[in-house]
Amino acid sequence: MEARVKEIDLELSRLKEELNNVEGSPTEVYARIVGYYRSVKNWNIGKREEYKNRTPFTRLEKETEVLTEEISPVTDKPLKASATVNSSVITGYSYFYRSSCPNCPAMKTVLDLLTLEGDDINVDMERGLDLASENLVFSAPTVIFRAENGEEVFRTGHPADVIDLFKLENASA
Repeated sequence: MEARVKEIDLELSRLKEELNNVEGSPTEVYARIVGYYRSVKNWNIGKREEYKNRTPFTRLEKETEVLTEEISPVTDKPLKASATVNSSVITGYSYFYRSSCPNCPAMKTVLDLLTLEGDDINVDMERGLDLASENLVFSAPTVIFRAENGEEVFRTGHPADVIDLFKLENASA
């Protein structure tokens, strides 16, 4: 019995030593830099230093009982959730896309289900890039829904938001 206890103790000490020497594989971290996502390890020294100083944003939980509005970091205007937008006031849209964008075809498929008139704007073209700049569009896909007077009602980059907004039943995002 005592020999078995020593054998178990030796096995435990060996396993503890193994555990202390365990090394995982390096984690690849991607973050947005100058309009696109790229591996942080491939950034230049200045951008990596800037990344260390970034403060992540977090949302307040509903239990805090604090009413907050989500504010656009670009325009400082409150962002509207698709659930609070009245889709009946929307008369058209501007769809900003890139030819090489992997997410743009899914958005186009959902937009094709709508009966609204819309403009498809390729930001790979000079005019499209100018329009994206004028409308403060920084990523593709982005759809800006507008009222009859041309005023922006809602914008999104997610097909699921369009499906929810217009209650499309035969669509999947």
